[in-house]
Amino acid sequence: MAGSSTGDLDKECRECFMMAVEKAAGKQLSVAEKSNATSKAVSKLLKEAVGISNNTSNAVDASIFPKLQDKTTKKLSVDQFVNNLLPLLAQHIVSEKKKGVTLEDPAVQEKLQNIKSKIAAKHHEWANPDKKKNAAVVDRLTDVKGYTGSHKERFDAETGKGKGLEGREDRQDNSGYVGAYKGSGTYDKSH
Repeated sequence: MAGSSTGDLDKECRECFMMAVEKAAGKQLSVAEKSNATSKAVSKLLKEAVGISNNTSNAVDASIFPKLQDKTTKKLSVDQFVNNLLPLLAQHIVSEKKKGVTLEDPAVQEKLQNIKSKIAAKHHEWANPDKKKNAAVVDRLTDVKGYTGSHKERFDAETGKGKGLEGREDRQDNSGYVGAYKGSGTYDKSH
């Protein structure tokens, strides 16, 4: 991400914004519908992608978002998000540690790039779901070294493959005809 240009980061932030709006809606939306978000969707995106604190989230909801939102729809456009809200968020975060900072302050610009990089990374995560996370879980669950007692009998020790019904049940040899029968081939035929 460090080598990404500002234009690329802005594009990634726009796409992530639209994905977040669609995720918040819980259904597929048209491009026009995805281009505007409520305060709730923006806060959720910022918490998930950037990891902002509750105090910062409250500041976004109470002061930054209302200044930028459309007064009739109470929504924020994707362009306002990238061009206005993110710089103001960066300024707010830096001003918590250092008073009197402006948008042109190098610390604010650095924080803005950091925020955009985190949002771009979240966009990659959402756009390309990583199956490696699930593979690690499956590997742990099928590792017979972690099982003890009767549970370890459910898997083949060499391959880690499940044995199916054979691994879950104790099968009895019912080839005999009386209770004290010791098994086939043990009967003395001389009688």
